[in-house]
Amino acid sequence: MSVGILNPYAVVAAAVFHILLGMLWYNPNLFGKVWAQHVKLKKKDMHVHRGSIFISIFAALLMAIILSFVATVFERSLIGGFLTGFLSWAGFVATTSINPVLWEKRDPHLFFINNAYYLLSMIVMGIIVGVWI
Repeated sequence: MSVGILNPYAVVAAAVFHILLGMLWYNPNLFGKVWAQHVKLKKKDMHVHRGSIFISIFAALLMAIILSFVATVFERSLIGGFLTGFLSWAGFVATTSINPVLWEKRDPHLFFINNAYYLLSMIVMGIIVGVWI
């Protein structure tokens, strides 16, 4: 199996999509109010730390890079990209994020809000890197 060369434009585009979707997803006009209620955050506590932004950008880039490597396993196509995102989400995100609900008694609403975001994000990121690889 040959990994090939990653397309840096696809990686950056996928990471930017992930960040922009997160900004939209957790906006108070979409799921932000419900999310904040379930994590018990007050409006006064919802300020953004500069360090958190940099860590989030790094995490999004790392996720896009890893998805690019995984995408090389599948056919370089829309379906291959979809499978990359979906299977990565199902195998790693959904399976590990269910544990806090089961063992820490976290609110299941958080699981659904967060996992729907990651599912959509990773599928589109997978498609970006799968098609534009």
